[in-house]
Amino acid sequence: MKWILLSANWLPSLHADCSQINNRWLWDMASWSSLFGVMVALLALGLAYCADKRYLNFGRMANRSFLWEFVLVWLMGFVVYDVGMYTGEPWSLLGNVPMAILHAFGVFLLDSDVSAVHSPFHNSALYMLFFSLVHFLGALVSMMIVIKHFGFNVIAAAKFFWTSHFGSVKRVTYLFWGMNDATYYMSEDIKAHHASDEDYRIIIVRTNDDAGGTNVRNGMERLFDFLSLHSHDVDRLHHLNCLVTNAFIAFSQVDALPHAGCLDILSDQLRMRSLCRLIERKTQCQLHVFFLSDDETANLQSVDKILLDKTIDHFIDSDKQRKTIFYCHARRDSAHRVVVEETVTKERIQVKLVDTSHDSVEQLKCDIQFHPVNYVKVEHDATVSSCFHALIVGFGEVGQDMAKFLYEFGAFVKPGSLGLRAGFRCDVVDKNMSQAAGMFYANSPAVKLGSTDDNQPHEAQVVLHQIDMLSVDFYQKLEQWLKTLNYVVVAMGDDETNITLAVKVLKWAIRTRDNMRGTNPNFRILVRIKNDDDQHYARIAQHYNRLWAAEKCAAHSKWLHQCTIVSQRNEHNNQINEPITLFGIERDTYTYDGIISEKLKHEAMGFRAIYNKVVNVLRQHAGYEPYSEMDWDDERNDLMQLTGPFMGYSPTYSAKMRLQRIQAQNYANCYHRLTKQRLFQLALGQQTLSDLPSYGLQRPWGSCVYSFSGEKQLTENEQGDIARVMDVLAQTEHLRWNASHQILGYRLEGDQNHKDEARLEHGCLREWSQLLPDVQSYDYNVVDVSLGIVKPIIDE
Repeated sequence: MKWILLSANWLPSLHADCSQINNRWLWDMASWSSLFGVMVALLALGLAYCADKRYLNFGRMANRSFLWEFVLVWLMGFVVYDVGMYTGEPWSLLGNVPMAILHAFGVFLLDSDVSAVHSPFHNSALYMLFFSLVHFLGALVSMMIVIKHFGFNVIAAAKFFWTSHFGSVKRVTYLFWGMNDATYYMSEDIKAHHASDEDYRIIIVRTNDDAGGTNVRNGMERLFDFLSLHSHDVDRLHHLNCLVTNAFIAFSQVDALPHAGCLDILSDQLRMRSLCRLIERKTQCQLHVFFLSDDETANLQSVDKILLDKTIDHFIDSDKQRKTIFYCHARRDSAHRVVVEETVTKERIQVKLVDTSHDSVEQLKCDIQFHPVNYVKVEHDATVSSCFHALIVGFGEVGQDMAKFLYEFGAFVKPGSLGLRAGFRCDVVDKNMSQAAGMFYANSPAVKLGSTDDNQPHEAQVVLHQIDMLSVDFYQKLEQWLKTLNYVVVAMGDDETNITLAVKVLKWAIRTRDNMRGTNPNFRILVRIKNDDDQHYARIAQHYNRLWAAEKCAAHSKWLHQCTIVSQRNEHNNQINEPITLFGIERDTYTYDGIISEKLKHEAMGFRAIYNKVVNVLRQHAGYEPYSEMDWDDERNDLMQLTGPFMGYSPTYSAKMRLQRIQAQNYANCYHRLTKQRLFQLALGQQTLSDLPSYGLQRPWGSCVYSFSGEKQLTENEQGDIARVMDVLAQTEHLRWNASHQILGYRLEGDQNHKDEARLEHGCLREWSQLLPDVQSYDYNVVDVSLGIVKPIIDE
C-alpha cells in the first residue's frame, strides 16, 4: 500500500493550464488505469467461476466470435475514460472505476460522452487520438457483430442473387424448407458425401416459423428476430457454405386451390424468383426438396401445394433426365400415405416420407446383435427351446414399431413340432395405454393381445398394461418380469427420462436376475435418445455398462470388489458387452445413405432381384414358363398406374395395399436373412455355414427335398443334419411371413390360392402342416437366397 501511495505521487496535479498535460503523465496514468481495468476483469471472471466453473473455460471462450476483440476494445475504453476523468488527486483513478466501466460499455452503443472528460484533456492531441480511436474500434466491433447476425441476411441475399444469375450449373440441388437441427444434420451429411464432388448445391430457405413460431411474437419484434440470426445458426450456415434465403409467407398461407387460378406459388405468391431461376436454369438433373420441420401437418400441406407449382412442372417437363424428389417428415400411417400414393401423378416426381421413429427401428433390423435370435436358446436343429420375453416401456410411435419388429423377428420353431411357434411374450407399459392400444389394434387386429387382467388367456403374445412408469405398480411388475426378461425397450419420448429409467432397470436386473453374473446373460436394454450431440447420454450408458462388465468379471472371484476390467480411452477397442444401448439418435438417422440414396432399399432390391432370378431358373429347369421380371421402380409405377395404358388414372385400393405388402416383404427378407444365418450358425457352426455353397444343395421347382452334389462329400448323418436345419429355417420363414402379414392386418380366409388385398385376406396364413409342398417351396427359396447357396443357379 505504501508503495502504491509513493508511486501515485508521480501522477500530475491538474490546473486550469492545459500545459500540465504531457505525454509522460498520460502514459503513467494509462498504466495505472490498465492495472485497474485488468483487476476488474479478473474480479468478474472470479465471480463467474464461483457461480459456474464452465464460464472459465478459456478454450470455449476463445471460440466465441468477437469475444476477445470486444474485451480488448472495452479495456481500451475503460482506460480512456478513467484517465479522462482524472481530477489530480492520487486516488482519483481508482475512484473513477465505476463510471469508467459504464462509459466503456457505451463505446459499443456509439455513445461518445466527451463531456465526461475533463477539459485539460481536450487539447491533448495524443489523448484525443486514443479517444477517437477507441470509439471507432467500438463502432467497428458492433458493426461486425451486426453484420454477422442481422447483416448476414443482406450478404446471403446478395450471394443468392448473384448465383441465380451468374452461378454455374450444378447436377444436383438440395433445397431445404426451414432451418432446424434436422436440416443441419442432413445438410452436413450431404456435404460429407460430396466431399470430393463439387457438382452440387445446397439451398436453405429460412421460414417465418424458424424464429419461434407465429404464436410467440408479432409485428416488428418478430420481424427483427427473424432477420437476426443466433451465433449457433450463423456458425452452422458458414460451416455448410450453402445458399440462404428467406420466405416471409408460410406455405400454410398460400392459396393453391385450383379455383384460385394461380399455381405459380414460388414465383408469384412467395416472390422467390431467384430460387425459381436456380431450379430451372442452374440445376441439371435432380432436385431434392426437404420439409423436415417438427410440424408434420405443415410438412404435408407444403408438399401437397408445391406439387402444383409451375416451376416444378417446368423443371420436369423441360428435360427427360430431370427428376424431383420431395422428402416430408411425417408418420407412416394411412392418412399420410395419401400424399405419397395419390398426389403424385408423374413418373419422375416422387414423395418420400421421412419417419425418424420408423427409421430408428429399421436401423436396428440391420444389425444382427439386436435381433431376438441372440436372446433365446437355439438347439442343434435350429429350433428354439426358450421363450423370448420382451418389455416395451412407452407405446408411442417407436414403441409400436418395436413391438411389430419383435413380434415378426421373434418367431421361431418350437422343438419337436412341425412348424409351430416357440414361446413369445411382449409386455408393453404405457400410462396412456387406452389411447395408444386402439391405434395398434386398428392396424394389426390379428395379433393376439392381452390386457393387465391376471386371468388373461395364456395364448396372448402382446400384453398391454396401463401403468404409470413412475408408480409403485410398475416396479412391482418389473420385479416379476425380470426373472425371464431378456429384451427391454425404453421409448417414452423424453431423453432424460429414458436414460434414467434404463439405468434403474439395469440396477434392478443386477439385483433380481439369477444369471446376470453368468457368461451369457442374454439381456439387452435399448434406449431411444433423440439428441446426443455432446455425448452426454453415451457417457452415462458407457459408465453403467463398465460397472456391469466389472461385476461380471468379479462374479467368480473371492473378492467381489476386485476385477481385471481396465478402463480404456479408446471406446472402439473396448470389447465389453453393453446391456444399455442407445438408438434412434437423429444425427445418425438424417444421413445421405439412409434417406437420399436409400441404401437399405437397394439392399432389398438386390435380394429381390436374386430371388426372382432363382425362381425363374428353377421354373425353366422344371419346364415351366418363367415369370415376367419387373424391377422395383417399374413394379411401383405399374401398380400406381404411372406408366402403361392406364397412365394418369387413379390406382385402385387393392393395388396400393399390394404394393405396401410386397415392398414390406422385400425389406423383411433382406433384414431377416441375418437371423436365418445366425440360426444356422448356432445350430451347425460357422464353418458349416461358410462351406454351405460347396455342398451343392439342389432342389427342384416346387419341391422341399434337397440333394447334395457338391465338391465336398458329406456323410449321411451330416446331410441329414443340414437337411433338418434347412427344413426348420423354411418353417421359421413361414412363421415370420405369417407374423408380418398379421402386423399388416391380414387374416386367413379361403383356400391357399385366395388373395383379396382390399379386404386384407390371404389363404396362406395357416400352419405349416396345412400348406401344400409347392407353397412351402417358396419359403425354401427365401432360405436358399438368405444362406447364399444359389450362386450356381444364378451363374447358369
